[in-house]
Amino acid sequence: MSKTSPAAAMSSLLLGLVALVLLLSGPTLASDYDYAFEALCSTVVGKLTPCLDFVEGDTGNPSADCCGGVQDIANEVQDETSKKAACQCIKDALTGLTYDPNRIAALPKNCGLAIKLPPISKDTDCSKFTFDKTIRF
Repeated sequence: MSKTSPAAAMSSLLLGLVALVLLLSGPTLASDYDYAFEALCSTVVGKLTPCLDFVEGDTGNPSADCCGGVQDIANEVQDETSKKAACQCIKDALTGLTYDPNRIAALPKNCGLAIKLPPISKDTDCSKFTFDKTIRF
């Protein structure tokens, strides 16, 4: 059995997530929040897909594309609601993958960025996650 590449796995996961959102929305119109959340998730997952090799422990350092994505997310996700939503998007996207949550938190430092990112595991409750002034995405 061949190993699926991390990019292919993330793409499949993203497509599955989008399909699930569409399925659950049913025939009713989605609210502006739903569209905003879906757009944010698409952006977050797309920008962080190059980080999979690092987060899964396949490489010692994140790629330049990964670091650029982390910086882009940090610039886009500023308010508490967006930070919590981004946390949930990351958590959902990593479901079913084997990874080290501490490597998520290590991304900014390994990219030379002066921001902090929390470790996000399957047990993280993003709705209760509190961000102080030093923690940014």
